[in-house]
Amino acid sequence: RLAERQQEVAQNLTAKFLTEGTFQHPAPGISIYIRRISDLGELQDIFVSDSRSAQTSTIYTADKGVIVKTETGPKLIMFSGMAQTLRKPSDRLSVTRFSNFTYDIGSFLKAGKARAPKIDEMTTPRLAAMMAGTGLDATPGAESAKAARDALRLELARRITQPLLAPIAALIGFSALMMGTFSRFGMWRQMSLAIGGLIVVQVLQNAAETSSGRDPSLWPSLIAPTLGGIVMVLFMLWWSGRPRRIRPKREAAA
Repeated sequence: RLAERQQEVAQNLTAKFLTEGTFQHPAPGISIYIRRISDLGELQDIFVSDSRSAQTSTIYTADKGVIVKTETGPKLIMFSGMAQTLRKPSDRLSVTRFSNFTYDIGSFLKAGKARAPKIDEMTTPRLAAMMAGTGLDATPGAESAKAARDALRLELARRITQPLLAPIAALIGFSALMMGTFSRFGMWRQMSLAIGGLIVVQVLQNAAETSSGRDPSLWPSLIAPTLGGIVMVLFMLWWSGRPRRIRPKREAAA
């Protein structure tokens, strides 16, 4: 079980930091190339160039390697390789061969700044807290502050209205069935009515998304599909529950 866990950790770290067959530059002065990454997370034909120092530049090559997670960060362990170090300004090259070598890749991965989350990546409570707070009011320029608030309102409106479309679609189908009566020709009329209602709601949804996407200040338009569906359901339920006149039976001919 421990071996499976270590293999899973290695695969996750490899997938997060490295891509096979391409040169990557995770930090200034660092270049990494991996020819192939096996299903077990083993790296084959490794090339690492470290020129962060102005006095030395080192190139590491190895036949294979693995990435392991340690308490101080991820480490790259290379096997059967060579390190070529060029020292400046003497331009003296030293070559060191090794059977295994541990290279700290966490040092430059931590150096990069963490990317700030986008609005659509934030949790709903955090968006609500930002709306209730005064942090946006301190944004330089009234237009930028207004744009930020409109973007928050737009995302909150999407998260509130989009989940409501699913139950509204089910209610439209139910209401359409309630409007019909028994017919030897089946329920095609009720089904057509339900499909037509869903098409209307979807058209309203597409129009609202297009308009609010172009101008976030039009975020109230996202409420239109939900309100339209609710009105449609209430009307069909009212229509199905209205009193109906019972046609008298024709008397049999004498």
